[in-house]
Amino acid sequence: MTRLTTAPNLDSGFVSRSHRAIAPFELHRPRSAAEAAALMAEGALPHAGGIDLVSSLRLGAGAETVVDLSRIEELRRLDQVDDMLIVGAGVNHAAIETDARVRSARPDLAEAWRTVGNVRIRRSGTVGGNLMAFRPEYDAAPILAAADTNLVFLSPDGSELTTTVADRPRDLLLLRCEVPISGRVVFDRSLKPVVTVAVGKATLHR
Repeated sequence: MTRLTTAPNLDSGFVSRSHRAIAPFELHRPRSAAEAAALMAEGALPHAGGIDLVSSLRLGAGAETVVDLSRIEELRRLDQVDDMLIVGAGVNHAAIETDARVRSARPDLAEAWRTVGNVRIRRSGTVGGNLMAFRPEYDAAPILAAADTNLVFLSPDGSELTTTVADRPRDLLLLRCEVPISGRVVFDRSLKPVVTVAVGKATLHR
């Protein structure tokens, strides 16, 4: 555990005045999903790629406790098991775009993920962060929903909860996405920011 006790000094010349100072918070770096889930149940905020959390903190949002998920191996799993692609919540967007197993089993997903954000976001942002931000302009939810993906969450008591993308809870730790290798998704974001469309089989998600 690391305790951050001082906010950046904006008069030092080392911090841009375009950003507000981030208030002190307590940082935990667990190595197990169970420990992270327990901390989140107590109100800690999860940090993976940091795209949304860091931006919020810079704009003045407060956080007493933050959980760094980067050391949890389970969340970075990317594999094919039988007829399912397993995509850990901590897998970044670039990995989905480039991984040979994804490109072989679901080339449509790899192609769709090429359009997610810019290069910096694809290399640092994670699938779980994109999904759990619940921001309508983000692309992971419609793509994965159109692919009939199930999401697996870890409860504080150690039990797993499987949901659809549409029914995902806001307060649990997302472990992984389970994507069937059957089916295909067509994703069109050409009308952004007005609308993006992901079509899989006979399903339409916006």
